Amino acid sequence: MGILRRIFPGKEQPPSEPSAVSRAIAAYLDCPYEYIPQGTAYGETVRRFNNAVAEGNEQGYVPVLIATNEVNLAEMLYDNAGLSDFLNRSSGYQDRQFALKEGFALTDGEKSRLHAYRDSMIAGLRDTDAEDFLRTRMAESAEDEEFDLEEEWGGEEIYFEFSRDSFSAPFDDDTQKSHELLLAKIPAAEPWQVAAWLPMGGWNECPAPEELLAMAKRWYDKYRAVICCVTSDELEFRVSDLPTDMEEAYALAKEQYYFCQDRVEQYADEYNLRTLADNLTKSPFWYFWWD
Repeated sequence: MGILRRIFPGKEQPPSEPSAVSRAIAAYLDCPYEYIPQGTAYGETVRRFNNAVAEGNEQGYVPVLIATNEVNLAEMLYDNAGLSDFLNRSSGYQDRQFALKEGFALTDGEKSRLHAYRDSMIAGLRDTDAEDFLRTRMAESAEDEEFDLEEEWGGEEIYFEFSRDSFSAPFDDDTQKSHELLLAKIPAAEPWQVAAWLPMGGWNECPAPEELLAMAKRWYDKYRAVICCVTSDELEFRVSDLPTDMEEAYALAKEQYYFCQDRVEQYADEYNLRTLADNLTKSPFWYFWWD
């Protein structure tokens, strides 16, 4: 028994071994990873990620931090890939209990199905898919005759927003220590293909996995934006080529609005597209969250 457990016997310590959810996602990815326990310091998490970025550039993998503190993401990945039979949803499922097949390993047949799913997503992607997605979202907004994006959210004043110099989704807002994480080392042929390895989405206003893949490719081609963090309802990109002027940034801000309306509508009490555009010219990290 550790000294903290002796001093605070009622205080449950975070596990030092991967949870069932971590093992489920590790089995799904079937690639190298590092385990980062819940409560790891902010600086240590960032250091390990940055080291993985440098190593990945040499060895040909893309590092992604994946939060495994909730069951939802594991369920989403398996369900979207057509592998829901891998999950053993117990009688206590409504109480968020979670179990998996014995061994936490995919069979060869399940791996083949998963690889086929990823390959079909990538092979089926068309150059026009991102534009089609954005047009569909714009058309859906236009169905409300009283809604005008410029009037509602364009804004004239630029409010203060901290420039994001690192990711935030993997951390507890209060303690700034990490959730339970996997630092996955994904051997994607192209960085944007990470979205096919992590097909979150397809619920409420969160885009479907194929739509996320299309936008990931669009933004990688334009801005060298690469997915770096994934939770059950958050997505972050690290960005190498920022927009160079406000006109370009404002157009990008509108794209990001249609991709994730909550990024603007629920981000802060005083917020608008112009504030987001200003931040996009400064920040090398993009953050998205869906309610």
